Amino acid sequence: MSKKLPAFQFYPGDWMKDSALRLCSTFARGLLVDLLCHMFDSSKRGCLILPCGKPWTRQQVIKVVSCGEPVDQVEQGLDELVENGVIKVHADGYYYSSRMIRDEEIRDIRSKAGSKGGSKNAANRVANTKQTNEDEVEDEDEDEDSDNSNSEKKKEDPPQTEFPPELDAQNFHDAWDRWHAYRREAKLKSWVASTRKIKLKQLAKLGSDHAITAIDHSIANGYQGIFEPGGKGSSGGGQTPQSRAEARRAEARSKEHPEDSELTF
Repeated sequence: MSKKLPAFQFYPGDWMKDSALRLCSTFARGLLVDLLCHMFDSSKRGCLILPCGKPWTRQQVIKVVSCGEPVDQVEQGLDELVENGVIKVHADGYYYSSRMIRDEEIRDIRSKAGSKGGSKNAANRVANTKQTNEDEVEDEDEDEDSDNSNSEKKKEDPPQTEFPPELDAQNFHDAWDRWHAYRREAKLKSWVASTRKIKLKQLAKLGSDHAITAIDHSIANGYQGIFEPGGKGSSGGGQTPQSRAEARRAEARSKEHPEDSELTF
């Protein structure tokens, strides 16, 4: 039994650009939405299968989705969707959406990885790898999902981060993700892998709790670099009056002229 969820993903771009779907009539495309809703609520998500495990018959499908519409029109719409590969018929006799099945498998991978205490980023990498591999397989029954067959362009994954032991905990991973999400939102230059490694080494000297506090403090104040409350940089240890003054000047520049230069920490 699929886990009960309130909604499924819908990709407007794929819907509008899918040539197979565009070949179907307006009525057939409306019928598809109804069928996807039933597939989503099925005991096996993405498939029209009864709770007893038997597939819906053609007559049952037509009866459920007709809702007063002429039966011959519903039959014609269903045939259009199958003939154009928008929905498919399994060898066991049930109708299914390959896109919805793939989305469910990816969701299950992420859920299992999360329940074992793994990093969310690691779980996403596993799931994205699975999705990429499936998209590359030339199998007419499994590779394309005709309801939304033109896959979204995959965004490039961020560099894989190796955290120092002092920072290898989920709460710091989340703070690190917040910091880079903030930098992207602020349109700041992305850190390359070598820069991230050095910054993490500096943050490790603070310890996980203080490093998280410094990250949240810097985000809240709109800094371009990471500073502890009170002006101490993330390199750890005491600072000379000169270095503290430099940190204060860096913070002031960050607030007054964020476009001029990026702060270091």
